[in-house]
Amino acid sequence: QIVTAVADGRQRDTVELSQRPNIIVIMNESYADMRVLGDFATSVPYMTFAENLRENTIKGTLLVSMFGGGTCNTEFEFLTGMTMKFLPPGVSVYQTMVVNPLESLATTMREQGYQSIAFHPGKPTSWRRNVVYPYLGFERFLTEEDMKAPQYMRDTFVSDESDYATVIQLFEEKRDKPLFLFNVTIQNHGSYFLDTVGIPKWVRIEGMQGNYPGAAEYFSLMRASDEALERLLTYFQQVDEPTLILFFGDHQPRVEEEFMEELFGKSLESLNHKELQKRYQVPFFLWANYDIAEETYGLISVNYLSTLLLRTAGLEMSAYQQ
Repeated sequence: QIVTAVADGRQRDTVELSQRPNIIVIMNESYADMRVLGDFATSVPYMTFAENLRENTIKGTLLVSMFGGGTCNTEFEFLTGMTMKFLPPGVSVYQTMVVNPLESLATTMREQGYQSIAFHPGKPTSWRRNVVYPYLGFERFLTEEDMKAPQYMRDTFVSDESDYATVIQLFEEKRDKPLFLFNVTIQNHGSYFLDTVGIPKWVRIEGMQGNYPGAAEYFSLMRASDEALERLLTYFQQVDEPTLILFFGDHQPRVEEEFMEELFGKSLESLNHKELQKRYQVPFFLWANYDIAEETYGLISVNYLSTLLLRTAGLEMSAYQQ
């Protein structure tokens, strides 16, 4: 029986397991629920599966430091537990500041017997990941170049469905050790004025004064992401090995400013602090194919998310994570 401490000093039995759970982390590019900015309607739902996740699921809203880009900084905060608050404004951490080995979630997992793999279906040199990931303790880093016949959306970015096929492949090929896999997707990357090749169903925005084709393309991509996510979790629901999947977005998309201003009902320059903070909120969930206690979090910063993951998995934490 695995017992873990919670923040206020009480102890709670989290789960009885005969083996450590596989840990799969998916940081989905530009995954966000733009309804945090204001109400709007669409021609078809685009987050149905994720919205209806309940059983064995911890859900909440994540506060990130980036908007519209800067994926590597969200990665850094999640993997290290450090916050961008204490780093120079405008810095891209991977490009300028990670120049030596650094303790991270990957090193914590390896110390507990996990094989530690990073996977991003883009170029290996993007954000200097080919240099940074070994510094963070990952044993392997796979990219678009390692995929078998990747499928693309908008003829530009590897689709989530193709990405998740590789996730499943890596799980099925894993060795005797439990798997820690950190996957950063790319399907929903901006710009949102590219062609629409491969997008399975178009999502129209309804009931708004303006015409926002960029936002409509984004929501159409999100619908495809939701369908791919359903297929991924359906697969792991049938897996015998205990597996925990953490899913979250890196930042909100950079769609038309006019779209966001219509949702707020004011110009972006006039937003107060509470309204501005909404532009830095994305959803997250922790889902297990075994019994865990369902919880809902209002707001949690991304640098605390790896600690929540370890606590839920019943794994040991470093002194810093504690």
